[in-house]
Amino acid sequence: MARISIILPCYNVAPFLDRCLESLVSQTLGIEPLELICVDDASTDDTVQKLHLWERRYPDQICIVECMENRRQGTARNIGLQYASGEYVSFVDPDDWVEPATFEVLLKVMESERVQMVQCGSVRDFGDRKPDGNVGQNASYRRMDIDSEEKRSHKIALTGSEPMVWGRLLEREYLLREGLLFPEDLAYEDNYWCLILSGTVEHYCVVDVPFYHYCVNESSTILKNNADYHTDFLTVQLLAMEEAERRGWRDQYPDAMEFHFLHGAYLDFLKIICLRYDAPPYSLFRLAQETVISKAIPRKENVYYVNGFTEFQKILLGLLECDVTKEQFREVAAKVQCLGI
Repeated sequence: MARISIILPCYNVAPFLDRCLESLVSQTLGIEPLELICVDDASTDDTVQKLHLWERRYPDQICIVECMENRRQGTARNIGLQYASGEYVSFVDPDDWVEPATFEVLLKVMESERVQMVQCGSVRDFGDRKPDGNVGQNASYRRMDIDSEEKRSHKIALTGSEPMVWGRLLEREYLLREGLLFPEDLAYEDNYWCLILSGTVEHYCVVDVPFYHYCVNESSTILKNNADYHTDFLTVQLLAMEEAERRGWRDQYPDAMEFHFLHGAYLDFLKIICLRYDAPPYSLFRLAQETVISKAIPRKENVYYVNGFTEFQKILLGLLECDVTKEQFREVAAKVQCLGI
C-alpha cells in the first residue's frame, strides 16, 4: 500500500503536466511509496492524453480519474481523497512542481514528530527555475502544538495569511475524521478548507525550506479578469462562517472569527473587486457591505483590531456602515488599485 497519496486536480494543464509529474516521480524517496491520483476535471485540451502517457510509464503508481463535467478543484480534490489509500495525503496543483527531497523530508518529520500535518515553504515561480538537489539537505523545522484556547484563537485569526492547500503532508485519518472536505462547484474553495484546518489541527510542524514551487500561471483562476466566478469568493467565505458556527467556533472564538471574516469576506473580496475587474463593479461592493454587516461589524475592542489591521484597512472597514455612492466607490477602488490592501 502507498505511504503517500498525492492528489492532483487537473483541468487544461497540458503545458505544465510533464514538469509537475517529472518532479513527483523523481523524488529522492522513490516512486514506490507514492500514489499519484490525477483527477481530470473534464479538460478540453490534451490533458487526459498526456495523463495516459504517464500512466503507461508508471501503471502501479499513477491512477487517473476522468470526470464527465467540470466541477472545479474542490470536487476534484474530494474525488481524489475517495481514491486515496496512503497513510498520508498531499495536494499538488499540476501547474506547480516540487523539489526532489520534498516528500522524503516531510515524511521523515511527520513520523519522527508524530503530528497531523507537516507543511513546507514555497516560492513563486515564473517558470525559470530548475530543481536543485541540494534543497532540503539541512532542513530545519518548528513544531507547533495548539494546546490552549489562546493558540487556537490565534491560529484561526491568521488563517488568511496562509490560504494554501498545497505544500502540506497530512494524515489521511485526520482529514477523514475531521471532515476536511472542499466546497464543490465553486472557485476559491481552499479558503474554506484552510479555516477548517485551522480550527481542528492540534499538532503540526513547519519545515523552513521552500520545497514547493507555486508557478504564476496567467490563465489561473485567481488571475483571470472579469470572470463570473470571482463572486464565489464571497460565497465560500459565507460557507466557512456557517461551518464555523456549526462547530461552535463563532461563540468560542468570537474575536478570531470576526477578524477572519472581516479580512476575507470584506477586505480580500474588495481586493478582488478592485483588481480583477476592468471596471470594479459597484454592485459587488454593495453586496459585500450587506453580506458582511449581516455577520460581523468591526469592534475596536476586538483583540485583533489594533495590530491586525493597517490604518488603510481600518478606513476601508469604516465604510461598511456608510452609504457609499457609486462615485465615492470609484475613488476607493482607485486608491485600492494604487495602494493595495
